Amino acid sequence: MSHILMWRRLSDATVELELNRQRFGHIKVEDDSLTYFARIAQPNEESRTAYRIRVPAGSRYLLHLSDMTYAGKDFPENPIPTKTISLNGWRDGADVILSYFVYTDNSSPRLSVHTESESFFDYKAPNWVPNGKAVSLHLEAIPQVDFSTNET
Repeated sequence: MSHILMWRRLSDATVELELNRQRFGHIKVEDDSLTYFARIAQPNEESRTAYRIRVPAGSRYLLHLSDMTYAGKDFPENPIPTKTISLNGWRDGADVILSYFVYTDNSSPRLSVHTESESFFDYKAPNWVPNGKAVSLHLEAIPQVDFSTNET
């Protein structure tokens, strides 16, 4: 009987652990030279997206914002940045939660991008056509994604 009770408790704890890993963006580092991303699951906030990002020290990091119109279903391969911010604080490496929030401000989409301690973008789309469509892309919540420090 004690084994059955222990098995049930372990099963409940495993489910809770997996939910917390999704909620807080658990990252398993397999190679210290890679940049890791994991989307944080936030089921109650559809317009807010957050990622746990782990970057290694020794590289230069830039955050690009692209505001563009394009035809078709596929995202443009090399979008031209509308704005770029240098993430100088990440040169020594970082483990941060990067969030962005898209909302409507006077019928125009507005984007706010920040970490727990820094604000990067507060961008309002200029010349917005109210009947147009706005699309923002994100990586999936599971599994984590990794990149070399030379990749965009």
